[in-house]
Amino acid sequence: MPGERFFNDDPVDGSADAPDLLGRQQYARHAVELLHQVREQSESGVLALIGPWGSGKSSVLQMAIQHLKNAVGGASTRVWSVAELNPWMYSDLESLTLALFSEIRAALPDDGQWSELRRKVGAFGQAVSPLGKLTGLLGLDSSELIKLVAERVAGDTSASAAKRTAETALRQAGLPVLVVMDDLDRLAPEELLVVFKLIRLVGHLPNVYYLISFDEQTLLDVLQRTDLVGSNDQRAQEFLEKLIQVRLDLPAFRDRDIAAMTTRLLNALLDSHGVSMTADQEQRFSEAYFRHLQDRLRTPRAIKRYFGQAGATLGSLAGRSTSSTSWSSPFCGPVSQASTGCWDATAPN
Repeated sequence: MPGERFFNDDPVDGSADAPDLLGRQQYARHAVELLHQVREQSESGVLALIGPWGSGKSSVLQMAIQHLKNAVGGASTRVWSVAELNPWMYSDLESLTLALFSEIRAALPDDGQWSELRRKVGAFGQAVSPLGKLTGLLGLDSSELIKLVAERVAGDTSASAAKRTAETALRQAGLPVLVVMDDLDRLAPEELLVVFKLIRLVGHLPNVYYLISFDEQTLLDVLQRTDLVGSNDQRAQEFLEKLIQVRLDLPAFRDRDIAAMTTRLLNALLDSHGVSMTADQEQRFSEAYFRHLQDRLRTPRAIKRYFGQAGATLGSLAGRSTSSTSWSSPFCGPVSQASTGCWDATAPN
Protein backbone atom coordinates (compact mmCIF):
# COMPACT_ATOMS: atom_id res chain seq x y z
CA MET A 1 0.00 0.00 0.00
CA PRO A 2 2.46 2.65 -1.15
CA GLY A 3 1.95 6.18 0.15
CA GLU A 4 -0.11 5.18 3.18
CA ARG A 5 1.38 4.35 6.59
CA PHE A 6 -1.37 2.26 8.15
CA PHE A 7 0.55 1.08 11.20
CA ASN A 8 2.62 4.20 11.86
CA ASP A 9 1.47 6.15 14.93
CA ASP A 10 4.34 8.66 14.82
CA PRO A 11 3.19 12.30 14.92
CA VAL A 12 3.39 14.29 11.69
CA ASP A 13 5.15 17.64 11.45
CA GLY A 14 3.66 18.95 8.22
CA SER A 15 6.78 18.22 6.16
CA ALA A 16 6.82 16.47 2.79
CA ASP A 17 7.78 13.22 4.49
CA ALA A 18 5.07 13.55 7.14
CA PRO A 19 2.33 15.73 5.63
CA ASP A 20 -0.59 17.16 7.57
CA LEU A 21 -3.63 15.46 6.04
CA LEU A 22 -6.06 16.39 8.79
CA GLY A 23 -5.80 20.17 8.83
CA ARG A 24 -4.03 20.36 12.20
CA GLN A 25 -1.70 23.15 11.07
CA GLN A 26 -4.30 25.75 12.02
CA TYR A 27 -4.31 24.48 15.61
CA ALA A 28 -0.51 24.51 15.69
CA ARG A 29 -0.48 28.13 14.52
CA HIS A 30 -3.12 28.98 17.11
CA ALA A 31 -1.01 27.39 19.85
CA VAL A 32 2.00 29.45 18.77
CA GLU A 33 -0.05 32.64 18.78
CA LEU A 34 -1.31 31.85 22.27
CA LEU A 35 2.29 31.42 23.38
CA HIS A 36 3.12 34.87 22.08
CA GLN A 37 0.14 36.37 23.89
CA VAL A 38 1.03 34.68 27.17
CA ARG A 39 4.60 35.92 26.89
CA GLU A 40 3.40 39.48 26.37
CA GLN A 41 1.31 39.31 29.54
CA SER A 42 3.34 37.09 31.87
CA GLU A 43 7.00 36.19 32.38
CA SER A 44 6.09 32.52 32.82
CA GLY A 45 3.09 30.31 32.18
CA VAL A 46 1.61 26.89 31.51
CA LEU A 47 -0.43 26.13 28.39
CA ALA A 48 -2.23 22.85 27.85
CA LEU A 49 -3.17 21.15 24.58
CA ILE A 50 -6.15 19.01 25.52
CA GLY A 51 -7.93 16.41 23.42
CA PRO A 52 -9.03 12.78 23.34
CA TRP A 53 -6.58 9.99 22.54
CA GLY A 54 -5.93 9.74 18.83
CA SER A 55 -7.12 13.30 18.08
CA GLY A 56 -3.70 14.43 16.85
CA LYS A 57 -2.25 16.24 19.89
CA SER A 58 1.29 14.99 19.34
CA SER A 59 1.16 16.09 15.71
CA VAL A 60 -0.02 19.56 16.70
CA LEU A 61 2.84 19.77 19.20
CA GLN A 62 5.39 18.80 16.56
CA MET A 63 4.02 21.32 14.07
CA ALA A 64 4.01 24.06 16.71
CA ILE A 65 7.62 23.23 17.56
CA GLN A 66 8.54 23.46 13.87
CA HIS A 67 6.88 26.88 13.63
CA LEU A 68 8.92 28.10 16.58
CA LYS A 69 12.21 26.59 15.41
CA ASN A 70 11.82 27.93 11.88
CA ALA A 71 11.19 31.50 13.06
CA VAL A 72 13.93 33.97 12.22
CA GLY A 73 14.81 36.72 14.66
CA GLY A 74 13.81 40.26 13.80
CA ALA A 75 11.77 43.21 14.90
CA SER A 76 8.47 41.48 14.14
CA THR A 77 9.40 37.91 15.03
CA ARG A 78 9.74 36.37 18.47
CA VAL A 79 12.36 33.65 18.65
CA TRP A 80 11.94 30.75 21.06
CA SER A 81 14.21 28.01 22.31
CA VAL A 82 12.46 24.67 22.65
CA ALA A 83 13.21 21.94 25.19
CA GLU A 84 11.37 18.63 24.88
CA LEU A 85 11.17 16.66 28.11
CA ASN A 86 9.87 13.11 28.40
CA PRO A 87 8.75 12.69 32.04
CA TRP A 88 8.29 8.94 31.53
CA MET A 89 12.05 8.53 31.86
CA TYR A 90 12.20 9.81 35.44
CA SER A 91 10.44 8.40 38.49
CA ASP A 92 11.28 11.00 41.16
CA LEU A 93 11.33 14.76 41.55
CA GLU A 94 15.11 15.08 41.92
CA SER A 95 15.93 13.21 38.70
CA LEU A 96 13.21 15.00 36.76
CA THR A 97 14.36 18.39 38.09
CA LEU A 98 17.92 17.79 36.97
CA ALA A 99 16.64 16.60 33.60
CA LEU A 100 14.50 19.73 33.22
CA PHE A 101 17.40 22.10 33.74
CA SER A 102 19.66 19.99 31.57
CA GLU A 103 17.11 20.26 28.75
CA ILE A 104 16.64 24.02 29.27
CA ARG A 105 20.40 24.49 29.29
CA ALA A 106 20.77 22.41 26.12
CA ALA A 107 18.01 24.41 24.40
CA LEU A 108 19.84 27.69 24.86
CA PRO A 109 22.11 28.91 22.06
CA ASP A 110 25.57 27.41 22.33
CA ASP A 111 27.58 30.41 21.22
CA GLY A 112 29.78 32.42 23.57
CA GLN A 113 27.37 35.16 24.55
CA TRP A 114 24.98 32.63 26.11
CA SER A 115 27.60 30.60 27.97
CA GLU A 116 27.10 32.47 31.25
CA LEU A 117 23.34 31.97 31.14
CA ARG A 118 23.84 28.28 30.43
CA ARG A 119 26.22 28.01 33.38
CA LYS A 120 23.81 29.69 35.79
CA VAL A 121 20.86 27.55 34.69
CA GLY A 122 23.01 24.46 35.12
CA ALA A 123 24.14 25.63 38.56
CA PHE A 124 20.52 25.93 39.69
CA GLY A 125 19.82 22.41 38.48
CA GLN A 126 22.78 21.17 40.47
CA ALA A 127 21.76 23.10 43.57
CA VAL A 128 18.30 21.51 43.74
CA SER A 129 19.51 17.97 43.00
CA PRO A 130 20.96 15.71 45.70
CA LEU A 131 24.58 14.81 45.01
CA GLY A 132 23.74 11.13 44.74
CA LYS A 133 21.28 11.79 41.92
CA LEU A 134 23.60 14.30 40.31
CA THR A 135 26.62 12.02 40.20
CA GLY A 136 24.54 9.06 39.09
CA LEU A 137 22.93 10.90 36.19
CA LEU A 138 26.07 12.72 35.07
CA GLY A 139 28.49 9.89 35.70
CA LEU A 140 30.88 11.90 37.87
CA ASP A 141 33.89 10.21 39.46
CA SER A 142 34.94 10.55 43.12
CA SER A 143 37.26 13.53 42.56
CA GLU A 144 34.49 15.48 40.83
CA LEU A 145 32.12 14.57 43.64
CA ILE A 146 34.57 15.93 46.24
CA LYS A 147 34.88 19.14 44.22
CA LEU A 148 31.10 19.56 44.11
CA VAL A 149 30.83 19.05 47.86
CA ALA A 150 33.54 21.67 48.43
CA GLU A 151 31.79 24.15 46.13
CA ARG A 152 28.55 23.75 48.03
CA VAL A 153 30.15 24.19 51.41
CA ALA A 154 32.07 27.30 50.39
CA GLY A 155 30.09 30.48 49.74
CA ASP A 156 26.38 31.01 49.11
CA THR A 157 25.51 27.98 47.00
CA SER A 158 22.06 27.29 48.42
CA ALA A 159 19.20 26.39 46.10
CA SER A 160 17.45 29.69 46.80
CA ALA A 161 20.58 31.67 45.94
CA ALA A 162 21.13 29.65 42.76
CA LYS A 163 17.51 30.21 41.78
CA ARG A 164 17.79 33.96 42.26
CA THR A 165 20.92 34.00 40.12
CA ALA A 166 19.26 31.94 37.39
CA GLU A 167 16.11 34.09 37.51
CA THR A 168 18.12 37.27 37.07
CA ALA A 169 20.07 35.80 34.17
CA LEU A 170 16.97 34.47 32.42
CA ARG A 171 15.12 37.74 32.88
CA GLN A 172 18.00 39.79 31.51
CA ALA A 173 18.57 37.49 28.55
CA GLY A 174 14.97 37.93 27.39
CA LEU A 175 15.03 34.67 25.43
CA PRO A 176 11.83 32.64 25.92
CA VAL A 177 12.23 28.92 26.48
CA LEU A 178 9.34 26.54 25.84
CA VAL A 179 9.37 23.21 27.67
CA VAL A 180 7.16 20.66 25.89
CA MET A 181 5.77 17.63 27.74
CA ASP A 182 3.48 15.22 25.90
CA ASP A 183 1.21 12.36 27.09
CA LEU A 184 1.01 13.36 30.74
CA ASP A 185 -2.18 11.29 31.07
CA ARG A 186 -0.12 8.12 30.70
CA LEU A 187 1.92 8.69 33.85
CA ALA A 188 1.26 6.82 37.08
CA PRO A 189 -0.51 8.91 39.77
CA GLU A 190 2.60 9.67 41.84
CA GLU A 191 4.65 10.40 38.72
CA LEU A 192 2.03 12.90 37.61
CA LEU A 193 2.21 14.71 40.94
CA VAL A 194 5.99 14.85 40.59
CA VAL A 195 5.64 16.61 37.22
CA PHE A 196 3.10 19.11 38.55
CA LYS A 197 5.22 19.81 41.61
CA LEU A 198 8.21 20.47 39.39
CA ILE A 199 6.30 22.90 37.20
CA ARG A 200 4.71 24.83 40.06
CA LEU A 201 7.42 24.91 42.71
CA VAL A 202 10.73 24.58 40.91
CA GLY A 203 10.32 25.35 37.24
CA HIS A 204 8.45 28.64 37.60
CA LEU A 205 11.18 30.85 36.15
CA PRO A 206 11.24 34.05 34.09
CA ASN A 207 10.95 33.42 30.36
CA VAL A 208 10.34 29.69 30.90
CA TYR A 209 6.98 28.49 29.62
CA TYR A 210 5.38 25.06 29.47
CA LEU A 211 3.24 23.42 26.81
CA ILE A 212 1.79 20.18 28.14
CA SER A 213 -0.54 17.73 26.43
CA PHE A 214 -3.09 15.21 27.71
CA ASP A 215 -6.54 13.70 27.49
CA GLU A 216 -8.46 15.54 30.20
CA GLN A 217 -10.74 12.80 31.49
CA THR A 218 -7.91 10.30 31.67
CA LEU A 219 -5.74 12.81 33.53
CA LEU A 220 -8.53 13.57 36.00
CA ASP A 221 -8.96 9.84 36.59
CA VAL A 222 -5.24 9.56 37.35
CA LEU A 223 -5.35 12.55 39.70
CA GLN A 224 -8.23 11.01 41.63
CA ARG A 225 -6.02 8.04 42.42
CA THR A 226 -3.59 10.25 44.36
CA ASP A 227 -3.71 11.04 48.08
CA LEU A 228 -3.63 14.75 47.31
CA VAL A 229 -6.94 14.77 45.41
CA GLY A 230 -8.58 11.51 46.39
CA SER A 231 -11.75 10.47 44.60
CA ASN A 232 -13.10 14.04 44.53
CA ASP A 233 -13.71 14.99 40.90
CA GLN A 234 -14.24 18.68 41.67
CA ARG A 235 -10.99 18.85 43.62
CA ALA A 236 -9.18 17.25 40.69
CA GLN A 237 -10.65 19.87 38.34
CA GLU A 238 -9.63 22.70 40.65
CA PHE A 239 -6.12 21.32 41.00
CA LEU A 240 -5.76 21.23 37.22
CA GLU A 241 -7.19 24.72 36.74
CA LYS A 242 -4.75 26.13 39.28
CA LEU A 243 -1.81 24.77 37.32
CA ILE A 244 -2.89 25.77 33.80
CA GLN A 245 -3.24 29.37 32.66
CA VAL A 246 -4.37 28.74 29.09
CA ARG A 247 -5.99 25.66 27.58
CA LEU A 248 -6.28 24.86 23.90
CA ASP A 249 -8.99 22.25 23.37
CA LEU A 250 -8.40 20.16 20.28
CA PRO A 251 -11.78 19.04 18.94
CA ALA A 252 -12.54 15.43 18.32
CA PHE A 253 -12.22 14.12 14.78
CA ARG A 254 -15.05 15.64 12.74
CA ASP A 255 -17.47 13.49 10.75
CA ARG A 256 -16.34 15.01 7.47
CA ASP A 257 -12.70 14.28 8.37
CA ILE A 258 -13.61 10.69 9.23
CA ALA A 259 -15.44 10.27 5.93
CA ALA A 260 -12.59 11.78 3.92
CA MET A 261 -9.93 9.66 5.62
CA THR A 262 -11.99 6.48 5.35
CA THR A 263 -12.54 7.08 1.63
CA ARG A 264 -8.85 7.85 1.04
CA LEU A 265 -7.63 4.74 2.84
CA LEU A 266 -10.27 2.53 1.24
CA ASN A 267 -9.20 3.68 -2.23
CA ALA A 268 -5.52 3.23 -1.38
CA LEU A 269 -6.21 -0.28 -0.12
CA LEU A 270 -8.18 -1.31 -3.19
CA ASP A 271 -5.68 0.27 -5.61
CA SER A 272 -2.71 -1.41 -3.98
CA HIS A 273 -4.29 -4.84 -4.52
CA GLY A 274 -5.77 -4.13 -7.93
CA VAL A 275 -9.31 -4.57 -6.63
CA SER A 276 -12.35 -2.59 -7.69
CA MET A 277 -15.86 -2.49 -6.28
CA THR A 278 -19.09 -2.53 -8.20
CA ALA A 279 -21.88 -0.11 -7.34
CA ASP A 280 -23.65 -2.90 -5.49
CA GLN A 281 -20.55 -3.70 -3.46
CA GLU A 282 -20.05 -0.04 -2.60
CA GLN A 283 -23.63 0.12 -1.37
CA ARG A 284 -23.18 -2.98 0.76
CA PHE A 285 -19.97 -1.61 2.28
CA SER A 286 -21.75 1.67 3.03
CA GLU A 287 -24.48 -0.24 4.86
CA ALA A 288 -21.93 -2.29 6.80
CA TYR A 289 -20.01 0.86 7.71
CA PHE A 290 -22.99 2.74 9.11
CA ARG A 291 -24.31 -0.34 10.94
CA HIS A 292 -21.14 -1.67 12.50
CA LEU A 293 -18.04 0.48 11.97
CA GLN A 294 -18.97 4.13 12.24
CA ASP A 295 -19.06 4.31 16.03
CA ARG A 296 -15.72 2.54 16.40
CA LEU A 297 -13.68 4.33 13.76
CA ARG A 298 -13.66 7.76 15.42
CA THR A 299 -9.94 8.57 15.43
CA PRO A 300 -7.21 8.60 12.76
CA ARG A 301 -5.42 5.80 14.61
CA ALA A 302 -8.49 3.54 14.67
CA ILE A 303 -9.19 4.12 10.98
CA LYS A 304 -5.60 3.46 9.91
CA ARG A 305 -5.32 0.32 11.97
CA TYR A 306 -8.61 -1.05 10.70
CA PHE A 307 -7.64 -0.63 7.05
CA GLY A 308 -4.12 -1.83 7.79
CA GLN A 309 -5.54 -5.04 9.25
CA ALA A 310 -7.93 -5.31 6.33
CA GLY A 311 -4.97 -5.01 3.98
CA ALA A 312 -3.07 -7.72 5.84
CA THR A 313 -6.11 -10.01 5.61
CA LEU A 314 -6.55 -9.23 1.93
CA GLY A 315 -2.88 -9.88 1.24
CA SER A 316 -2.98 -13.29 2.89
CA LEU A 317 -6.16 -14.26 1.08
CA ALA A 318 -4.75 -13.13 -2.25
CA GLY A 319 -2.08 -15.81 -2.01
CA ARG A 320 -4.58 -18.64 -1.81
CA SER A 321 -5.26 -20.85 -4.78
CA THR A 322 -8.81 -20.04 -5.86
CA SER A 323 -10.76 -19.47 -9.04
CA SER A 324 -13.20 -17.25 -7.23
CA THR A 325 -12.90 -13.57 -6.49
CA SER A 326 -14.89 -13.87 -3.28
CA TRP A 327 -11.73 -13.00 -1.31
CA SER A 328 -11.54 -9.53 -2.82
CA SER A 329 -13.44 -7.76 -0.05
CA PRO A 330 -11.13 -6.11 2.52
CA PHE A 331 -13.92 -5.73 5.07
CA CYS A 332 -13.42 -8.90 7.06
CA GLY A 333 -12.03 -7.87 10.41
CA PRO A 334 -12.61 -8.09 14.16
CA VAL A 335 -14.86 -5.03 14.21
CA SER A 336 -17.44 -6.34 11.76
CA GLN A 337 -17.09 -9.94 12.90
CA ALA A 338 -18.45 -9.00 16.32
CA SER A 339 -21.90 -8.44 14.84
CA THR A 340 -22.06 -9.87 11.33
CA GLY A 341 -19.29 -12.38 10.84
CA CYS A 342 -16.89 -11.93 7.93
CA TRP A 343 -18.63 -9.49 5.62
CA ASP A 344 -17.96 -10.32 1.99
CA ALA A 345 -18.73 -7.80 -0.72
CA THR A 346 -19.28 -10.55 -3.28
CA ALA A 347 -21.36 -12.87 -1.13
CA PRO A 348 -25.06 -13.16 -2.00
CA ASN A 349 -27.58 -11.16 0.04
